[in-house]
Amino acid sequence: MGIYEELIERGVNEKNIFYITFESAKFNSIKNYNDLNDYIFNILSNSKINNEIEKIYLLFDEIQLVENWEKSINSFRVDLNADIYITGSNSNLLTGDLATLLVGRYIRIPIFPFSFKEILEYYENKGNEITELKKIYLFEEYLNYGGFPGLLKYDSFEKLDYLRDIYDSIVLNDVLSRNNIKNIDLLKKLIQYVINTIGQPFSSPSISKYLKNEGIKSSPKSILNYM
Repeated sequence: MGIYEELIERGVNEKNIFYITFESAKFNSIKNYNDLNDYIFNILSNSKINNEIEKIYLLFDEIQLVENWEKSINSFRVDLNADIYITGSNSNLLTGDLATLLVGRYIRIPIFPFSFKEILEYYENKGNEITELKKIYLFEEYLNYGGFPGLLKYDSFEKLDYLRDIYDSIVLNDVLSRNNIKNIDLLKKLIQYVINTIGQPFSSPSISKYLKNEGIKSSPKSILNYM
């Protein structure tokens, strides 16, 4: 259940909930915090909500796409009678940076992939009978593809594409840009090596030797920095 649905279940009036996903073309015009301020205050002034009495709920998805978004969040917190929920896939929201931007003014809720138990509960809630044979099949799927909730709506071939998209989004878009990585081939080969040898001990000299055989020269010190 998402936050929107949970609020409705708690009895919150739907007109008091404002949900914006910044990946939607409908909100392409919101580029920075000034645009976001204008949009929110405009829709509130045009609504029938008395914000001094009625609490509103602001839900912002992928808010890192808005430049200086934290300034808007701080102003909404001060000027509005509101509960504010923000989500994002950028490392800016997944690290301690948020503590600097909104220190003492937020509660972080980490979201993890499903455990195998939660995957079984998902299928049971959809009315599926979980036989022992079905459980074995689902466990093999879980071992192969992991527990990202979005995987559950795809078949095996599409699951691989989904995982590649997540990998590209996190590694190529987020990690590379955030850390100003120069040697992209080195990072890709290093990640591939670590994934393929998961659970096994390794050292930076052994990885350096492996990469040299792959045609990539790197010192043990560089390996440690990238790790």
